[in-house]
Amino acid sequence: MPQQQVSQYHSINMEYQSLNVPENSIRPRVLFALTATIMAQGSYPLDLEFLPSELQLNNGFYVGMLMPQNYYGASVPLNNPVGYTFGLDLDYYVISQLEKFRDGKDLQLQMLLRFIAKGQVPQPFSVFPQLNLPIRIPKSDWVEVYLPKLKFRDVQLLEFPKLDGPNFKEAVDHLNNAWRQYGFGEYDKVLEECRKTLEAAKELVKKKDMLKEDEVDWKQILQSERAGEFVSNVQKNVWGYNSRGAHIGKSINREDADFALLTTHALLVLLTKKIT
Repeated sequence: MPQQQVSQYHSINMEYQSLNVPENSIRPRVLFALTATIMAQGSYPLDLEFLPSELQLNNGFYVGMLMPQNYYGASVPLNNPVGYTFGLDLDYYVISQLEKFRDGKDLQLQMLLRFIAKGQVPQPFSVFPQLNLPIRIPKSDWVEVYLPKLKFRDVQLLEFPKLDGPNFKEAVDHLNNAWRQYGFGEYDKVLEECRKTLEAAKELVKKKDMLKEDEVDWKQILQSERAGEFVSNVQKNVWGYNSRGAHIGKSINREDADFALLTTHALLVLLTKKIT
């Protein structure tokens, strides 16, 4: 149990109690329940105020800001544990990184707790100490209890390779614009930009003399008859899907944009890796 001396007459013991996931939050959020015990010599009162603090992995990597949820002032009882709660806002990228660092083991964290301790007797004082509190969350609890409550398994987070390179600048610019239009909810424009992406990529392939019968020669690019035929069919179908003619009589919705973006992005990644 970590202990911090704050005056000649006072020390503070901190202990982790539990983790909770509130149900009334739109974004992923967790609440850490702790207890603080002010060990005092005599009956001198202490005003204990926790400040915004940090949550880190046990290797020191920053996770997020811990916000104190309660304050008792100078009325904190001495020599008895008192409950405190700290809130932490998360997102699914942060949770995915926690999973990566956890690597199938217990989740090991540490709180860097900052607080103000003030007293008036026997003489006035005010200090601003900090205390490191290690936390270990068993993997069974994290996986079976907390991740489902955070709805992490309901979200599939994909990390897309970054596309760059001067040769593919026009195609990459169109694809980046497709992602921007997706964020604006302009799903018809997403398909337009995806089609322009494939058109720009095709022009580059043409300059490299890798077209066959006016189509990208995937067999030559991949140096495989079977794989080349498969990818060629995928590109032809995606090309057709990205045209307005494939969606006559219906509005283009988010699912259409999802399919267009993911397949176009995958094709461009494969192309840039194989011919640059």
